[in-house]
Amino acid sequence: MRDCILEGALLEDVLIDGMTAPEDDHMRVFGCVYRRVVLRGHFANITLLPTLGVWAVASGLKALYQRANGEQWVELICDGDWALDISGLTGSLDFRSAVPARLVRRDPETQIVMTAEQAARADWRSVPGLQRSLLGVHINLLQGSGYRDTILIADKSAPDRARQVAMLRQLQRMGAAQPD
Repeated sequence: MRDCILEGALLEDVLIDGMTAPEDDHMRVFGCVYRRVVLRGHFANITLLPTLGVWAVASGLKALYQRANGEQWVELICDGDWALDISGLTGSLDFRSAVPARLVRRDPETQIVMTAEQAARADWRSVPGLQRSLLGVHINLLQGSGYRDTILIADKSAPDRARQVAMLRQLQRMGAAQPD
């Protein structure tokens, strides 16, 4: 696979059991709508993005997709339904606020919610090692994104898993991430 892109798809009642792009490549999932999609197993080099790519902007479809995506989330919230289940995920997933966090089933030990307001405060920077970690990169991406929240994911398969989880707990204790 060479730099794969999935864009603008409706994914409903789907189980994806592991997905890995080669180390020098990357899979990007742009502007998809999720309903009861389970991601489990090992994931690597995958980014879920809430917006469509350049072609949609050029073709005038961006506003249509944004409205449809927004209506999908409102419907799921009203129905008490869920969009994504990442609780069984190992590896790393660049989440980029592809789905409102309240519509995501997650593992509270290794996956926590941070709001844009919490990311905007500087107190998270006091957690030792966080700024130089992948978690810190994701917080910085949230700060400049304009999105409401994101899910920070400690890699369950990483040798430094305990350190990543400790950073997540510290963020929660200091109020820099949502409590579970």
